[in-house]
Amino acid sequence: MTELLSSVIPPFVWVCGLLILIFKFPNLFQVFVSGIKRLSVTSEGVEIERAVATASEVISNKEGIDKSNTVNQILTRLPAGKKILWVDDHPEGNTMEAEAFEAAGITVILATSNKEAIIKFKGTEFDLIISDIARDDHESGIDLPKIICEDRNRVPPIIYYTGQVNNQRTPDGYPVVNKPSELFQLTGDILRLRK
Repeated sequence: MTELLSSVIPPFVWVCGLLILIFKFPNLFQVFVSGIKRLSVTSEGVEIERAVATASEVISNKEGIDKSNTVNQILTRLPAGKKILWVDDHPEGNTMEAEAFEAAGITVILATSNKEAIIKFKGTEFDLIISDIARDDHESGIDLPKIICEDRNRVPPIIYYTGQVNNQRTPDGYPVVNKPSELFQLTGDILRLRK
């Protein structure tokens, strides 16, 4: 009888303790459960569900709409193992987008200026560059393709991701987008075409 009680009481105490925590701190429990729902590793080792959740959240926050089905289709088709150089003097504004790419198996290297981008570009082969246009130090992201590489044929595709779009393309013909859903879609299209 003592043996039976000693094997039943510890699990009972754990269950009671867990129930007390759930009722005492319901928000903490919801965060914990939603975190578990987001983490799911596919057979390829890519956390696609976390990427979809992150991307859906950023789209909902920045665009005010739910595009989780579209994002799911885009992110699950992203080719893992690619590298993006992201140039922005305020990278904290793109944290969730970068996390979504990384969760989908894409390496994102950050640079906060054209000068830093040139240094990182020379040491690594990138599949895509994402850049802002205007910077606080009066530097322009538009100049990036011209200065990053003398040989224009070596410059990878560039997407300009800005807060406001006046033109759909830069004078050199690079696309300009301001919505996360457009960024994810265009990035997927470009990366699938690159070998």
